[in-house]
Amino acid sequence: MSAAAIASAVPVDLVPTLADDSRATVDVAVALKDEALASHVAVLKAGKNGDEVSKDALYKLVDVIGTKTAEFVSRDLLLAHTLLLSYFHHQLRDGDNEAKDLAFLCAAETRYLAYLDAVAKAAAKDKSLVDALPLPPMDVAMFLHSHMLSPLRFADDMARRYGPTFVGLSLPLVRLAKVAMGASKDDLEAGRVFWAKHLPANMPYNFTPADVDEIKAVGRVSCPLCKSELVVSVAEYAALRLHGKAHVCTSCAGNFTAEHMAVCRFLTMVMNAPLARIAGMQSHPKTRLPMSLHPANMADLAMLFDKGEWAKYGAALPQLATWADVENTVMAPIMKASADSLNLPGNRRRFAMVIHAHQDVTTGPWAMDMVRAVRRQRRFSANIARFVQSGMGGVYHFHTKALVQYPKFLAMIVAHPGTSIVPTPEIDLAWHTHQLSPLVYAMHGCALMGCILNHDDSDDAETKAVIADGAKETEELWMHDFGEDYFNLHLPCSDGAKYQATETAFINHVARAAYTTQHADCRSCRGGSKAAAMTPDADVSGFCRMCVPDWTANKANGANDVSGFCRMCVPDWTANKANGANDVSGFCRMCVPDWTASKANGANDASGFCRMCVPDWTASKANGANDASGFCRMCVPDWTANKANGANDVSGFCRMCVPDWTASKANGANDMSGFCRMCVPDWNADE
Repeated sequence: MSAAAIASAVPVDLVPTLADDSRATVDVAVALKDEALASHVAVLKAGKNGDEVSKDALYKLVDVIGTKTAEFVSRDLLLAHTLLLSYFHHQLRDGDNEAKDLAFLCAAETRYLAYLDAVAKAAAKDKSLVDALPLPPMDVAMFLHSHMLSPLRFADDMARRYGPTFVGLSLPLVRLAKVAMGASKDDLEAGRVFWAKHLPANMPYNFTPADVDEIKAVGRVSCPLCKSELVVSVAEYAALRLHGKAHVCTSCAGNFTAEHMAVCRFLTMVMNAPLARIAGMQSHPKTRLPMSLHPANMADLAMLFDKGEWAKYGAALPQLATWADVENTVMAPIMKASADSLNLPGNRRRFAMVIHAHQDVTTGPWAMDMVRAVRRQRRFSANIARFVQSGMGGVYHFHTKALVQYPKFLAMIVAHPGTSIVPTPEIDLAWHTHQLSPLVYAMHGCALMGCILNHDDSDDAETKAVIADGAKETEELWMHDFGEDYFNLHLPCSDGAKYQATETAFINHVARAAYTTQHADCRSCRGGSKAAAMTPDADVSGFCRMCVPDWTANKANGANDVSGFCRMCVPDWTANKANGANDVSGFCRMCVPDWTASKANGANDASGFCRMCVPDWTASKANGANDASGFCRMCVPDWTANKANGANDVSGFCRMCVPDWTASKANGANDMSGFCRMCVPDWNADE
């Protein structure tokens, strides 16, 4: 590849624009000191004997971490995060039409950049906007959420494009969740006003997949061989950008892949753009904190990315270069000649950091492909959405586990720095929530490990193998250090009482009182003898399946009741009212995230709902395979607008929410949201 081939002008949208290039050098690390937390880390490390850690020091560190993170990983925030993920899953994807879904995501990607640019411009006059973001539309919030869950890249992108102040952005979880649930109309209106004032007129505030016509939508790519601008169908664009398929240029007939496009884009930027504006250049090689225009780093970059050297070695690259070609042909000889002269020894890793920031990026100013990042997060959102459908009582206990275990998880990372500590789903939710306050997350990471703790959601085979090995080792270390079964942890309901919610009005309104602190009539929850419950011959009647790890039908809740439910599921629970003899599973879809028809509620009822959840339930009338009418999106996991909430009824109630529901008096065709009056505050059939 000749020097001329990579010396063309950089497209404007690829080059980040700093608000003020003349500002003084800023070292974010100066503001990120938590000496108290760091001192406890030092005590733990000093007390280590090989791989053994002092239990006293470990437990003390867990307590301190819990205190430090309490404001940013709270019950309120976990609930808001959970509800927001469920909204993303149900409202902002098209799982049946990849072309429509990709067209929506690409448009949302453009809207996300436009929103942040608008906030940056407005914040130059009103700095308070950085601390209290104008409420973004939900599609934009989804992109901001995914961006923050790659903390190294997010910090780099914000500091590089907007300045270090923007590293302090945080996602307004509770505000967004309230709007998603139909509350906070004033906040929503203020967001609309900001959007109308600062964003292009052809960008409406509300935007969902339903607003996209995938037939008319097209993708635009630049051929890395002949530089022709190509217009392709969304299906062709998906094959190229998402699935690694080769594309044939209609101008030169050459075959190229997304990797070839990413390499060509990167080489063009190296030859044309200021180094300070290229992703991966401004992060400290050790702490990974932004260090804008740091003199020693800038001197190293000038050496490593000397345009003359890159033109010389780049001339030997093939026309369609890969990242391996760039590493071996250009980077290796330059690093060999420069390594001993670097001001920052850590910059020996600079080329790897830069490749990491560009390897899958074919368009846009970010250090990651944002569309693919959002798609990766959907796996977790889908799991959380399914869990929400299981019932808010279960969600409460999920959050309790997250709150109890997350400080231990961070302490384990400190205690075993050479091990890949793999999170449970509960811990992962807490970890994600922590990352949505990026500046605080960076501060805590630097105090614990001397750097921002990275969160890698890659799904390649190599990463999956590392996770599998790490999970086994994590389980063994957790048992050794804490004496707990990591992946099958038992926590009595009463353990959640210390984690109080402050947004009580919001929680009660949304969860309708099912998101509770305890099982009202479970002996363990009331403070009864947990030890007695664990004794094989003991009478554990009055305990529920949630509270006794080795619960069996023979030893819980009375001989005539095999359901295994306590008042968590039914306020007026009695042994003779609980689930009938034909159901030996004891669980229904509302209570178990991984419910399947084959293991619950008998062969004749495939709905997955039990009489615990439907007041007038009978096997013949429970929501069978051929009848999904009368249920709302909050109540049926696979709800779709064309198969639920009967056509002739606009009352705004669904079968799950009204005991005496009939098709003639519940949610109708004028409400396509899939939510009913009982499930959504301020429900309106016309909205």
